Amino acid sequence: MPVTGSESTVESGQTPILIWWDYLEESEVAQKFPDGRWSSRPTAHYAAYYSQAISATAPDPAAARLWEEYLYSTTGQNLWLQGSPAD
Repeated sequence: MPVTGSESTVESGQTPILIWWDYLEESEVAQKFPDGRWSSRPTAHYAAYYSQAISATAPDPAAARLWEEYLYSTTGQNLWLQGSPAD
């Protein structure tokens, strides 16, 4: 029977293998399942593509472009990874 894997399905044994892709795997997931085996392939490539648009008729399209540049900068990305709101 197909099931969506989660913490509870792993704990119950219903999902013996779970592919869990998460930025916080070591800090959060591994703590919840200390007996779990973690594997990552050094030659594997993962990609996630995000798409955003700025309306040409926006009140200030230049300001929107600057905001997006900030969001995708190293500082903005690190804030997202920390779970902090971007200032």
